[in-house]
Amino acid sequence: METLLLALGTLLFAASTWFVLAYAKRKTPCFIILLSIASIGLGSAAVALLPIDLSYASRAKAANVTSHEDETDDDYIYSYSNNPTYIPWKVTYWTTFFLAWIILPITRQSLTSGQFTRYQRIKDGVS
Repeated sequence: METLLLALGTLLFAASTWFVLAYAKRKTPCFIILLSIASIGLGSAAVALLPIDLSYASRAKAANVTSHEDETDDDYIYSYSNNPTYIPWKVTYWTTFFLAWIILPITRQSLTSGQFTRYQRIKDGVS
């Protein structure tokens, strides 16, 4: 399962890198290209992780229900200790959260700022 996740992540980031480099203007700064690759790659990784995680959860639930026939579905406890998608979900969720709510808005405001020095632009982006 881990090799599948690694291969899928590599494929998604390669595709997002190709997509950004194919459609970016030549004068686009390098950090904007890197932020775009990370945003598109992590967004598509969340979409790709969802069916993998749902299939794992349904298999785990089916295994738990068949081993405990007398218990109801309310007694089912989802175990994170043996879920191979738990850490990729946490990394994807929190990284996209910080990108969407902190890093990308500050970057956008600092790039559209009319200030002359880098410090003033970042200060304008934060405020």
